Amino acid sequence: MTPPLYYEYAVQPGETITTIIHKLYGWSPPTRRYGEILDAIKALNPEVPNLHNLWPGTVLRVSDRAPAVAAPPGPLFLSASPDPAERRQMWAMAWAQRSGLLLAPGAVAMGTAANLLSEGNLTLLRQVGDEYAAYKASGGRITKGQYDHRRRVLVRQFADNVGPMEKLLFGGATTQEEIRIARAGGVPYDANIQRQVGRLRQLGKAAGAGGILLGGVGVTAACYQIAHTVSQKEKNEIFVEAMTSTLVGAGTGAAISLFLLSNPVGWGMALLLATGSAAATWQAGKWAAQVYDTSGSTVDLVSGLGIDRLCRS
Repeated sequence: MTPPLYYEYAVQPGETITTIIHKLYGWSPPTRRYGEILDAIKALNPEVPNLHNLWPGTVLRVSDRAPAVAAPPGPLFLSASPDPAERRQMWAMAWAQRSGLLLAPGAVAMGTAANLLSEGNLTLLRQVGDEYAAYKASGGRITKGQYDHRRRVLVRQFADNVGPMEKLLFGGATTQEEIRIARAGGVPYDANIQRQVGRLRQLGKAAGAGGILLGGVGVTAACYQIAHTVSQKEKNEIFVEAMTSTLVGAGTGAAISLFLLSNPVGWGMALLLATGSAAATWQAGKWAAQVYDTSGSTVDLVSGLGIDRLCRS
C-alpha cells in the first residue's frame, strides 16, 4: 500500500498535542478517534520522544485524515520547500478543509444576500407603488405630503435594512433614486418599481442557488474523502457527518425562508441568520460523527446504501 501523503505542521506557542489534534481533526479525549489519531501521529514522528512535551517550532508530520492503522513515515508532502511560511499556509489549508471553513465564508455571504433580498424586504418596495395608487384613488383624502412621507418611510426602511449593500444592489445609486414613479405617458406608474423588484428577486434567487451549489461541493468533497479512506468505520463517520450537515442545512434554510416571507430584516440580522445557519449546519455534522464514533455503532451505512460504489477513487 502506498504510504499516505501528509503535511508538516510547526507547533505554535501555547499549543499541546491535544489542542493540535482538536484543531486539525475536531476530536478531543476521551474519544476513541482521538486515541487513534494520537497513535497515528506518534508513528509518523518517531524522532519526537514525547508528544505531550512539545516546544514551539517543533515540526510534526500530520495527515489530512489520520489512517486507521498508523503508516510508517514516507515522503513529506512539503519536503521540497522548507519555507516556514509555506508550511503554515499548507497547515491552514488542511485545517480549513477539515473544519469546513473553505465553504463557510461563501455560505455566509450567499445566505446573507438571499436573506436581504427576501420577499419581506421586497414587499417594502412594492408598497411604494401601492401607496401611490391609494393616493391617486383617494380623491384628495390622502394629500401629496402624506404620500411623500409614507414613500420616504418605506424607502428609508429598505435602505436601512440592506445597509452597506445598497449601492452595490443599485449599481452605485440609492434606493431613493431608483424606486420612483414612472411619469412617462403609456408606461404603468409602477413600471420602474416592478423592474427593480424583479431584478432584486433574481439576485436573491441566484444567491440561494449559490448556497445550494456550495452544499453540493461539500457532498462531493465528502465523497472524495470516502473514496480515499481505507477504514470502513471512518468512511461511515464521513458519510454521517456530510449527510447530517446537508439535512440540517436544508432544514434551517427552509425555516429561515419561511420566516423571511413576511418579516423584513436588516443586514445585521440577515448576516446573523446566515452565520447561525452555517454554524449550526457544521456543528450538527461534527456532533453526529462524534455520536457515531462514541456509540460504537457497527451499522455500515456506506456499504448498505451503496455509497462506496458511488464514491470510487
